[in-house]
Amino acid sequence: MIALWCLFNIVLFGWVILNSFRGGSAIFSRPLELPKTLSPTNYVSAWTASSLGRGLFNTLTIVVTCTIITVVLASMAAYVLARTNVPTAGPITSFFAIGLGIPVQVVMIPLWVAMNAVSGFMWDTIGWWDERISLGMLYVATSLPLPYSC
Repeated sequence: MIALWCLFNIVLFGWVILNSFRGGSAIFSRPLELPKTLSPTNYVSAWTASSLGRGLFNTLTIVVTCTIITVVLASMAAYVLARTNVPTAGPITSFFAIGLGIPVQVVMIPLWVAMNAVSGFMWDTIGWWDERISLGMLYVATSLPLPYSC
């Protein structure tokens, strides 16, 4: 049953890929016809008309930066908690583990409100602020293995 479901999804995915090489009117007028030529004009027009290159660059920049920040902060916290001999290290580690159980969906709206507040504060204080910085802060906050109530 699962193999049949997988095959069905693979066929649908292939059909979408084939139809991506056809024009919009041909898809709606003759939906079951295979494309006569494999022309990448739809991809070229989507890339140029919607600035996908700039969006890809912004996404890669934010993701790579936030991943590096998250790994550095999480590894420093893990090292200190693993190597310290203070009696509170165990409960703090348990507290962090409990924080991992909180679904991101529960805290996403409060974090978004906080992100907008930070953006507004920085805009009012220094006169400029890039929303990508706030987005990066939100990504790091939701990626760290720390409780969100801290």
